[in-house]
Amino acid sequence: RFKEAILKVVKLNERFIPPYETGASLYIRPLLIGTSAQVGVHPAEEYMFVVFVTPVGPYFKGGFSTNPYVIIREFDRAAPHGTGIYKVGGNYAASLRANKKAHDLGYSCEFYLDAKEKRYIDECGAANFFGIKDNTYITPKSSSILPSITNKSLMQLAEDMGIKVERR
Repeated sequence: RFKEAILKVVKLNERFIPPYETGASLYIRPLLIGTSAQVGVHPAEEYMFVVFVTPVGPYFKGGFSTNPYVIIREFDRAAPHGTGIYKVGGNYAASLRANKKAHDLGYSCEFYLDAKEKRYIDECGAANFFGIKDNTYITPKSSSILPSITNKSLMQLAEDMGIKVERR
């Protein structure tokens, strides 16, 4: 049903798909909302599933060029073993203050350190993080960040190109 819904909403909105090579795209956001008539801290009994689409401009305003980032130490993007591995609204809310601080300081975005030790880069505000050093693709291994299809694809491409991959 999920795949069917995605394909249907894209087909119904194909006239809004931006032209190829513009840097723009059709943003697709599946959404699941608890709709039960209840108050309390427990899972809903009824849900509504919708797929929202809209054309958007390039994700990175500066394009795929270098951008200044800052490490934000006083805020955590997600708690260890919390909901950071899920695409839920609360994870976005947790990043708003840090992102505003980064912008106020003149940076494009922020890096988050691991919430437990504050020693290792865990994630960027806008995306998973990876670096390449000494022919090694290095990306965090964390229970606090979203599993990224883009990062998984890049790890596979790196391996295919003979680049060592480390998750740490």
